[in-house]
Amino acid sequence: MPPEPPQPPSFLLGRWIPDAAVGGTAPFVELEFRQDGKLRYSVKGEGIDQAVILDYRTEGHILVTRQPGSTADSRAHFERGHDGSLILELAGKRGRYVRAN
Repeated sequence: MPPEPPQPPSFLLGRWIPDAAVGGTAPFVELEFRQDGKLRYSVKGEGIDQAVILDYRTEGHILVTRQPGSTADSRAHFERGHDGSLILELAGKRGRYVRAN
């Protein structure tokens, strides 16, 4: 039997929205990291609510995601901010996410 995949860091689990989206109505991305290795990636806003479920795992401070039906992985660096926020860096761009209520 193959070994169990490593568990994601507990702070990562739950729903996150971009810091800039707090109190706003413009379209934004919501990330929901689940214990089962699924990531719900949603685009939300006025009249918009679209989502895709990705597989994810972590390798140290690297977030590895895979779209359904794909064999290619995407990788992003992540870290926990000093204030409990989630900092993601993908393709040289950094984003700061806060817990969604």
